[in-house]
Amino acid sequence: MALIDRKVPKSVIVENEADTTRNAEKEIIKKGKIGSTRKNIKVSPSTLNLIKAVCTMKSMKNYELVDEAIEYYIKNTMSEREQRILKNLNQ
Repeated sequence: MALIDRKVPKSVIVENEADTTRNAEKEIIKKGKIGSTRKNIKVSPSTLNLIKAVCTMKSMKNYELVDEAIEYYIKNTMSEREQRILKNLNQ
């Protein structure tokens, strides 16, 4: 076979470049939590099944449900003094 003399195509000229910076830091600041800071908790298998079922129904993560349940418990069952103590512990 003979070699074909063909012109080398020119490179593409880009008018606008895409923004490729990551928004990970912004998302972390919004959520205030990082996956590596979460810890495991042990619950009974029946409780875990209930958590998974509720999370599936509500389209949320397991830790989000636990966070909401804790916030609800603190607001509705603890005294103001206990709430202040917890608030000071978590700062």
